[in-house]
Amino acid sequence: MIRNADFFVKPRHDLRTKSATGGLITLIAGSVAGLLFLAQMYTQIMGTTQHSLYLSESKPIPMLGTFDPFTTRLYDIKSKMTMKLHITFPHMECNNMEIRINGAPLKDSDFDFKSQKGRRRMAKVRPNAADLKEAGFDPHKHKTGCTIKATLRVPTVAGHVSITMSQLAWSRTVQQLMMEAQMGILTSPGGGNEATQNSHNMSHYIHSVQFGKRFPLAKDDPLQHRAHVIQNKMGGIALENIQVKLVPTYYSGWMSSKLTYQQSVVSHTVQPEHMVSQGVALSPGLAMSYDLTPLAVRHEIGRDNVFAFLSSLMSIVGGAFVTVGLFTGLLVHSAAAVAKKVD
Repeated sequence: MIRNADFFVKPRHDLRTKSATGGLITLIAGSVAGLLFLAQMYTQIMGTTQHSLYLSESKPIPMLGTFDPFTTRLYDIKSKMTMKLHITFPHMECNNMEIRINGAPLKDSDFDFKSQKGRRRMAKVRPNAADLKEAGFDPHKHKTGCTIKATLRVPTVAGHVSITMSQLAWSRTVQQLMMEAQMGILTSPGGGNEATQNSHNMSHYIHSVQFGKRFPLAKDDPLQHRAHVIQNKMGGIALENIQVKLVPTYYSGWMSSKLTYQQSVVSHTVQPEHMVSQGVALSPGLAMSYDLTPLAVRHEIGRDNVFAFLSSLMSIVGGAFVTVGLFTGLLVHSAAAVAKKVD
């Protein structure tokens, strides 16, 4: 009964003839099927990446505070992100530097605040040998400078960070420049004391500036290992404006999912003469503003289900033999037809 349902025609083994053409077809089809099988296995193991855009959702936060530490911590996680700064000013002293977060200056007592693990969340210290070497200076010869390190929690809204010369140091520098201008030192080539001019040189080296968690697949970071050298007749006095656009990126990997931020950076330098004419309120140094885009990116890595995977494997193995057989048969029949016409 079951034999009657067998529709597959199987010729006798002794009637089948083996040829070199058939062996070549089998070899080519087997090789192609094997390569496609390995490629399909690699794709299944590594997974496929899907990208999508969506509007970022705002997180409602109550205006009135709460006394529950757990709820306060939860609101802090939802409404704030971590900002890490590591910047070195090779020519400036730390007592002449001022840091402002959204217009509010940080006091010296803020730099003594430590986290629960005993590490300083903010530090304004003399650069160590590693920082100077990374910035391109010889640690044995260069003995000045100021390195700012900070780990802050800032709201996930537009903000502004500035690391500039203090108002007192800026006033002294302006008086010094006015005296040098009256004596004609600034206009003369090579004039002025190099050590005096370097005392207000705002050239800086950005080791890293990070907002939130770093995107794992980012190839380069525009706010990492960034040197900004200022050379002008004022001895390196200028203000670098950096505008950062943060793109929220939801990254979903194999083991975890997290919210990261990709960065788009543009910058320009305001020279001292333009600072006076344009009425810039900030002192020379570094000013960085950041904002979040309303569009967010979803980056997900996943595998196909097992049924789709098995269907692909069967299609690859069977399709390779059928395709190679059809192509070879077409060539053989075409050659036979041409030979018949010639005869």
